[in-house]
Amino acid sequence: MPHDPCERLEAYLDGVYRGKLHGETTFGVNLDEVLAQKAGSGQEDGDETARKRDRGTFRRFRKVEPFDAMESYKPCWHLLSHKQREVVHLHYGKRKRNSEIGVLLDKKPSTVSGLLKRAKKIKEEYDAEMRRQEFKLQRELETKFGEI
Repeated sequence: MPHDPCERLEAYLDGVYRGKLHGETTFGVNLDEVLAQKAGSGQEDGDETARKRDRGTFRRFRKVEPFDAMESYKPCWHLLSHKQREVVHLHYGKRKRNSEIGVLLDKKPSTVSGLLKRAKKIKEEYDAEMRRQEFKLQRELETKFGEI
């Protein structure tokens, strides 16, 4: 029996489930289904050629970029006040908590929270307006090309 915590974890990972939960999905692929396909084709877990063939399941996936919360604020950045920009940058860009931002800006955490909420509301209203304009343009194109 392994005594080191890492050895115990490796023992679990080398088991039947290989460290995943039943029904767990990754990038929209159900790992149980991949195992079922592998078992149905008569492939062994330790077979090197089986592993190479199994990689084809994941070939269509590209590198996953980390989520950047600041990216969603960039289109409407000009609509935010100076304080809102500062708070959004510190919260999403620098990953600071409201209490840390409050200390940096000499504001109460509740004030920081209010600034973040108002900035989020401005962003959501801007996004909704952009969707309305896009929908309007799409309708205009459909009617224009529908008449031709």
